[in-house]
Amino acid sequence: MCYTILKKTDAHVVILPRGTGLSALQNKEDPMLFNMEMISYFLSDFDMDLKFIEDKWQINSFMVGDETDDLSVLRIFSDNSNVICKNEENRITVFGAELKDVVNVVARRINFYNDWERRALVAVATGRQLSDYLSLLSELFPGYTVKFLDALGRIHHSTDKSEILPKPMDPLYMTLIRNIPACHRISLGINGVTSFWSSHFQRQYLYGNFVFPDSSFIIFSIFATHDGVEPIGNLQIRLGQFAQSIFQRANVSRLDQPGLMTNRNFIMHLLDGQEISGQDVQDFETVLGWSVSDGAYFVLIENRPNDSFAVRALPYTISTRLPLSFPFNYNDTIVCLIPDCDFKHSCNTLKDLLTPIGFSGGISLPFNTWDQIPSAYFQARISLAHKSNAGASLLACYDYLWDWYIERFKSDGCSDLRHPAIDALLRSQNGGRQLLDTFYCYLRHNCSLAATASALDIHINTLKYRMNKIRDIVDLEPDDYEGRMAFLVSYDIEHKQNVGK
Repeated sequence: MCYTILKKTDAHVVILPRGTGLSALQNKEDPMLFNMEMISYFLSDFDMDLKFIEDKWQINSFMVGDETDDLSVLRIFSDNSNVICKNEENRITVFGAELKDVVNVVARRINFYNDWERRALVAVATGRQLSDYLSLLSELFPGYTVKFLDALGRIHHSTDKSEILPKPMDPLYMTLIRNIPACHRISLGINGVTSFWSSHFQRQYLYGNFVFPDSSFIIFSIFATHDGVEPIGNLQIRLGQFAQSIFQRANVSRLDQPGLMTNRNFIMHLLDGQEISGQDVQDFETVLGWSVSDGAYFVLIENRPNDSFAVRALPYTISTRLPLSFPFNYNDTIVCLIPDCDFKHSCNTLKDLLTPIGFSGGISLPFNTWDQIPSAYFQARISLAHKSNAGASLLACYDYLWDWYIERFKSDGCSDLRHPAIDALLRSQNGGRQLLDTFYCYLRHNCSLAATASALDIHINTLKYRMNKIRDIVDLEPDDYEGRMAFLVSYDIEHKQNVGK
């Protein structure tokens, strides 16, 4: 006698007659629901002994008897006064039990999860609301309180009917989960389920999320509220992963996506070199709420193929934490536009978001016209290229101007660039080469007289004398960063050419 647990198909949701199960639409990344460990949970009220060698096979059916070697079949049979549940070399010995009692428990629990799976997949296929998912999830955890939160910790749905929703989450709770790396990753939208103990609330939590195909995500929080309910452990984590594998297929977003995700084509066209009309710029800035003419920065966050959920979900999290920003996915990376007026706060927030998950971002120089977007993207990319050496989550182009100018000159075919100040200083009758080298050293040391004098091993009064002579020959504007770097790169190229002769 053989009992079907799951019947598989990769095509679509198929509702089978009652008692025969339902397709789980499983793919290779979905967790197994029915294996020997799960069967042992079903039999936890019995006195039993477990011997698992390698519990890696999905159990698709079970039979009363021991007449098969099929790895997908659970065999249940009597052995003197005991009952054996066996799959390959994995064995559960139930002591002093009747065969029919063990079979009935296994069949009843399997039927419950099959029925739940069928209704959950129907909810996904028909695009139900999040409140319907909450109701389904609560059925997996009877005796537990289940809550749905957004990225800011605001509760939107709860099985606790005494709560008036939506409401902010307790700040102590949010501080707690921010300090737990696994929880922090989940709150950023990186797929996962975990559990932790809160000494403040004196309870164990199950914490996870559903990341939907439209890049939105919902956090769920579960904890025991009824006396005698089983504490959260491996079984609850397993059920959370099972629900996660189903609900993440839903294409819903009942919590409105903040930011301007639908307007990303505007900047994508600029990055791709397309022309944008003045009316398009005006319309976009109206929706954006601020103007680039007041100053803006471009941020490029690295591509991490192994963290695809983070790449999908981070734009949502950034836009909730930084309402003035404009983040979106571009060529498998994340780009973000932030206004100059919110720059300091934005950098602090981005560091808080990126550091725990090990991501890095490059920041451009400030710009104030839309046609500077491609250049800003290039600057951010140059900055990000230094992440392995810097060890920081945010890298500013201000710290890598030298590299940016060299790359820019190379890409523009300007390897023979010669800054006019070089020839002007060399033509000086009063030690032209000495003045040129002094000016170069002065700019390389960020216009610091003390640092320059130390590097040249001369008295500071001697340096001041030389600088006065240099000012008579060239216009010196220390705040002109582009002019400074253009001179430094030109000098470096000229110096290498002389060495090569």
